Amino acid sequence: SKLMANAKILIVEDEAIVAKDIEYTLQELGYKTRTITARFHTVMSKVRQFLPDLILMDIVLKGKINGISLARRIRKKFEIPIVYLTAYGDYETVERAKMTGPFGYILKPFEKNNLRTTIELALYKYRIEQELRRALKELTRARKRAQKLAEKVIELQEKERFYLASVIHDELLQGLVAYLYFLQRLKKSKLDDKLERQRLELIQTIRSGISRARSLINEIQPVREPELGLLSMIRQSVDIRFANLGIKTRFIHPPQLPKLGSAVKSNILRIVQEALMNITKHAQARNVVVKISVTKKKMVLMVEDDGVGFDMSHLEKMRKDHFGLFIMEERARLVRGRLKIISRPGKGTRVECSLPLNS
Repeated sequence: SKLMANAKILIVEDEAIVAKDIEYTLQELGYKTRTITARFHTVMSKVRQFLPDLILMDIVLKGKINGISLARRIRKKFEIPIVYLTAYGDYETVERAKMTGPFGYILKPFEKNNLRTTIELALYKYRIEQELRRALKELTRARKRAQKLAEKVIELQEKERFYLASVIHDELLQGLVAYLYFLQRLKKSKLDDKLERQRLELIQTIRSGISRARSLINEIQPVREPELGLLSMIRQSVDIRFANLGIKTRFIHPPQLPKLGSAVKSNILRIVQEALMNITKHAQARNVVVKISVTKKKMVLMVEDDGVGFDMSHLEKMRKDHFGLFIMEERARLVRGRLKIISRPGKGTRVECSLPLNS
């Protein structure tokens, strides 16, 4: 077959008659062969020189080093598949041989068809394993690239949030405070009743705007200590996100959380905020529950709604189409957590983030 064409096979067998018999048979089958006795340095030199596609290794060799030890050293230094030759079927020898990851066994005295089949299967299996390794390496590289991109996006998001918080504070909040100060300084005696009512209404509107601006600043800027803790910021995010939407919310949590680093707090808060944003955009929910539970070993964050939900079979496509979901998963990964999403059409959606706690 094309797969076997020009395959090079090294035979490590210290019984000359057996070695020649195998060599002639393999040459008849179209393989290029070399035969060698089992001295360690000679074998390693021949492997390096010949670079075979497969090695036939006698499992029991004479001398200080046996076939299993020799195979282990060859596999450590070279990526070459090994098939054992053995006249022994005892359990202990085969079990020890398994530890070296052989690609097959050939019992002596061998049959030509069995020899050919075992070699073909070994070469095919090795080729498939190599292709899988290459694919896994490429997937790993792609995953690392995606993780670096996600980390960069997260970093940029935090910088953008800090910038927006600064703009709201410097350009909007300060202006509102100035207008409020001006209106409060106006003398009531110089205004008629209608203007006074309008002045008071305007003062109340500006105060509401100031309160809203401060809430927005607290929501989008990085977690601050000691002014606001994580629980306070999650509560504020829930209140801001669903204000005037007619959605009932509950925030269930323990009286206090374990000590968490600032990076952990920031990423947990952003996961909550992203989940809440998705609810307002897509869920059409009437009720939302945010729950934090804590044990000695882990903290679990849950955001659940009773909205339209979705088919879980579409989750992989959603990961590709909605970068926010991927960012949520990366944020969980950055704090050694695991994100899980559970949903059914018409039955709402639950987002869970499980975070291990240091003992």
